Amino acid sequence: MKKIAGLFCLFLITSCGSMLDIAGKGAKTKCLYLDTDSLKIVQSCDDRLIFRINVSERSNAKDYNGKLIFSEDLKIFSDKFVLPFNCDSLDKKFLEISIQLTDTHFREIWYINTKPGDLKKKKKISSRYFGH
Repeated sequence: MKKIAGLFCLFLITSCGSMLDIAGKGAKTKCLYLDTDSLKIVQSCDDRLIFRINVSERSNAKDYNGKLIFSEDLKIFSDKFVLPFNCDSLDKKFLEISIQLTDTHFREIWYINTKPGDLKKKKKISSRYFGH
């Protein structure tokens, strides 16, 4: 019985977006990422498509109430989306990019957070899943 309870507690602590998510960041999702070289968001996890993107500028890494600077409900859903910004204008900012996919609950969101200097490094920044 203790083993079952222990396994259940372990599942609750490590499951993505759960109330007991110790880090509070959600599960890392490597197949939904931001390519900093092209400012392209790519979803290659499954057949779901991107239908909504919001970009908020935050004052620091711990600020959760950022100023919305871009919001788009895509008319044609896609597995790729290029952010309509100049890389130089975004590179000195803390950003939170929230992404919603088709065939998911409206409270399921994937986040990509960037900090100053991330966009100059030409890398892929993985998203984090959080289901409220």
